[in-house]
Amino acid sequence: MAVKARFVRGGSTKFLVELLQQGLTDYILDGQTFDLDGVKSMANDPRHVATSPFIRTTTTARETSLRWSMP
Repeated sequence: MAVKARFVRGGSTKFLVELLQQGLTDYILDGQTFDLDGVKSMANDPRHVATSPFIRTTTTARETSLRWSMP
């Protein structure tokens, strides 16, 4: 039985690209690409997604409860 990740996050390298190609992850969320394999993958594979480490994309449970409790 193999383990499969929904996504991997990082600066991508050949190692992460191989995980994607082998079906061991569904997506690469990439803030920085470090080698030619990563560049080619980002250009050609829609599952290799450019992201920014400077943009916040999650909401904490506390923020959610505060939002719902405010009039």
